[in-house]
Amino acid sequence: MKVYTQATIEVAGNDVPKDTFMDIPEVLLPSLAGKVAYLADGGLRTSRNVDDLEALIVGLTADDLALQRLLLMRYCEAFDQNHIGGRWNAWELNTAAMVLNEGMVREEAELEAARDLNLLAFLEEYRLGKARR
Repeated sequence: MKVYTQATIEVAGNDVPKDTFMDIPEVLLPSLAGKVAYLADGGLRTSRNVDDLEALIVGLTADDLALQRLLLMRYCEAFDQNHIGGRWNAWELNTAAMVLNEGMVREEAELEAARDLNLLAFLEEYRLGKARR
């Protein structure tokens, strides 16, 4: 299972520094309680504050964009009702800046802006929304 270390931990005799994403056997999870963040029961489990919640969610769900989108919406809306809307506005501004300032093709700029803002899970939805306007 994929975990994010919230403190330096020891695994198999080696120290793993804080702020590391890694895969561990699920049987090790009880011994790491309070030291790692992980996904369980459709949600994020963490015992400490996280400085960059979006990056944590993206790191733990990189192989499941549907779950990533769900968790980003759930946790970011719980943090601030307007947070996702602000991220979408930043996405549009960053995309436009890349097109104008760097001469990027719009689709490429949208992808790069999504990567920069941890919003890859919303790329298809974003493009569909723009097409409807």
